[in-house]
Amino acid sequence: MASIKFIFRSKKDFAPLIMRLTHKNIDIFINTEFNSNREYWFDSKNKQLKYPKTDCKESLEIKATIIKLEEFIFNQFNKDFEIENINKSWLQECINIFFGRNKQEKERLPLNLVDYIGYYIDKSSRIKNSKGTFGLSKSRIDDFKILKKFLIEFQENKNIKIKDVNLEFSNKFINWMTETKKYASGYAGRMLGAIKTICNDAKFQGLETHSQLVKVSGFKTKNEYIIVLSPKEIELISNTELKFSSLENARKWLLLGCYTGQRSGDLLNITLNDFHTRNGLEVIELKQQKTNKLVTIPVLDEVKEIVNNGFPHKISQQKFNLYIKEVCRLAGLNELTEGFIYNNTTKRREFGKYEKWKLVSTHICRRSFCTNNFGKLPNYLIMSVTGHSSEKTFLGYIGKTSYDYAKQFKELYEKNKII
Repeated sequence: MASIKFIFRSKKDFAPLIMRLTHKNIDIFINTEFNSNREYWFDSKNKQLKYPKTDCKESLEIKATIIKLEEFIFNQFNKDFEIENINKSWLQECINIFFGRNKQEKERLPLNLVDYIGYYIDKSSRIKNSKGTFGLSKSRIDDFKILKKFLIEFQENKNIKIKDVNLEFSNKFINWMTETKKYASGYAGRMLGAIKTICNDAKFQGLETHSQLVKVSGFKTKNEYIIVLSPKEIELISNTELKFSSLENARKWLLLGCYTGQRSGDLLNITLNDFHTRNGLEVIELKQQKTNKLVTIPVLDEVKEIVNNGFPHKISQQKFNLYIKEVCRLAGLNELTEGFIYNNTTKRREFGKYEKWKLVSTHICRRSFCTNNFGKLPNYLIMSVTGHSSEKTFLGYIGKTSYDYAKQFKELYEKNKII
């Protein structure tokens, strides 16, 4: 029976793995051109391991890849053993097929960062996305186009190579984005994450990357100024007299959002065809665009009332965002509130104290649903409606901390304790 072993031979910290294929009189060593970090392959006694350690996300991904490669080679070996000459060329071809590459294509791959982004955008329709299908979304492609423009300006007359992306580059880029360009830290972190995605793809294609790439990562900043509508404010909005049908329509969508917890893209696509009765329970069933998740939303009495008074007609997200600000202004939501507003002149989000209606945006529906139900319903029930995949993400979305958990625990304990 054939056997395969992966070997880290190089003295460098980051280098391609060597594969050894043996079977009877067959003994082939070949460079896989698949890079890995030395630290993943040796134990505390410097003995080389059969598979990489699994103590971080990247080493887990490397292990998963080589196990799949191993399986692919074994399958090809069993098919070809009787009819093919199992030699180094045969093994190289198998590896190339598995990684979807060939020598000519590799020679054509861009080595600098800006050009590789262009190459990545060109092949975007063939890239696997988070939904498990192929093709990047328009917004994701737009991110890479914007990143390309940033890097052209950042590098000035130099060409930053993919192998130059290290911790020093990371720090300089973040500093340039925040200090020179005056972008928010979270946006800078998002762009750095996109750079890491590009470099990882280049690494997968066999191009050289820096040994510090594993330490480079994008990041998000905590939003401390989350704007939500309280139950009293929602009631105030419901009872406000509106003279224009466009605002009345937007109000219906706003209220539907506050009682269904969906993102605006999903909310504004709901139709009466999404309403169903299952075992006597009225629900809304839909597939979320961002995550491809199927969610089932109970139809609350407030939703029934809105539907019975005439289901709202289709509206764009841009108009929805504009109209709900006006609805909230007319409802008297003018309390000075800290938050960010986008300045069309500077093209930046600017922090300050503004009348609350000015801070209202499409996110307020989903955040209000989560916040108003937090502590009243178990988190897992709220998450089953919103589609949040983890409690950490859910709590961060509504700005809750361990203090809020402690407060919730105390309240429930006092309510339910046996005397």
